[in-house]
Amino acid sequence: MAHDETMAEGGGWSLTRAIMAVMVLIAILCWCLAAANYARDKFDWRKTAQEEDAQLSADASGDMPRTGRWVGIYVIFKALLQFLWNGVVQLVRFPMVIAHAFTNSIGVVILFGVLEGLAGLLWWKLAALDKELKQEARRRGPN
Repeated sequence: MAHDETMAEGGGWSLTRAIMAVMVLIAILCWCLAAANYARDKFDWRKTAQEEDAQLSADASGDMPRTGRWVGIYVIFKALLQFLWNGVVQLVRFPMVIAHAFTNSIGVVILFGVLEGLAGLLWWKLAALDKELKQEARRRGPN
C-alpha cells in the first residue's frame, strides 16, 4: 500500500484534517451564537432560565463556599447544554436564523468570517512550513 501523504508521519491526523476540524468547530460555535441571538430576540429564550439560575445561586450563597462553587459549575454546564441544544433546535429555522444574523447581529457573521479566515491562514502557513521542512529533510538525506 502506498504511503498516504494526507496522513501525518506518525499515523495521526493530517494538517488539513486538523484544520478542517477546527473550522467545523468554529462554524458550530458561530451557528449556536446566531441561533441564540435569534431565539432570544424572537422567543425570549433563556429569560426564565436566567431568573432560575439567579435564584439558585442566591440560595446557595448562604451555604459553604464549596456548595456555591458546585452550583456555579452546574449553572454553567446547564447553560452550555441549553446553548448547544438551541443550536440543534434552530436548524429547522435555518433561513430565518441566517437572515436575522445578517440584519440584527452582524457581529456574529463578522466573527465567523474572521475566525474561519484565521484558520485558513493558519493552514496555509503551516502547509508551507511543512513543505519546507520536508524539502529540508530530503536534502539532508537518510540518517
